[in-house]
Amino acid sequence: MHLENSFEVTRPPAEAWDILMDVPRIAGCVPGAELIGVEEDGSYTGSMAVTLGPVALRFLGKVQITDADPQSRTASIIARGSDQKGRGNAGATTKVSIVPSGNGSLVQLKTDLQLSGMVAQYGRATGMIAALSSEIVARFAEALRAELASSKAGGAPAKPEDLAEKRRAKAPVFGLAMLWRAFLAWLRGRTGRAAGAE
Repeated sequence: MHLENSFEVTRPPAEAWDILMDVPRIAGCVPGAELIGVEEDGSYTGSMAVTLGPVALRFLGKVQITDADPQSRTASIIARGSDQKGRGNAGATTKVSIVPSGNGSLVQLKTDLQLSGMVAQYGRATGMIAALSSEIVARFAEALRAELASSKAGGAPAKPEDLAEKRRAKAPVFGLAMLWRAFLAWLRGRTGRAAGAE
């Protein structure tokens, strides 16, 4: 399954690159994600909680940045994880590129997602997953902008554990709201296709 997302930040490309390659700093901005540790090979262990349809899943796995090129500001992020209840696996390879945009930067994400086991059955609604992906990226961008604004104002960058704690405190309401918006986006897509077919 191929997914494409993008978002803007009010920082020049070189600075945006340094920030986005700092996994411990940005991990707390990712909805449902928790950074657990760093391996000797430079990969990161963590978990990701997500809801697909009526099922709440929690993946445990690894994330690694490869092919990072500071000159072209491109990189690949490889993530692999297994549901903690044994319901399947998920893998994603995301191509990241950062380009100038106005007074800041545009971050472009192109993801190839693979699901297996029962998880693949939960995720058969491609439109739902695409909508959920867009919502997660939008929430990540919002949290990242808030964190950048805080550090730009002179305050120290928020610690990953502080961001994670705030995210956990908001998780129940946020999760339902995100799922509802994803469902509406998916429904609008289906309605639009049906109307176009008439």
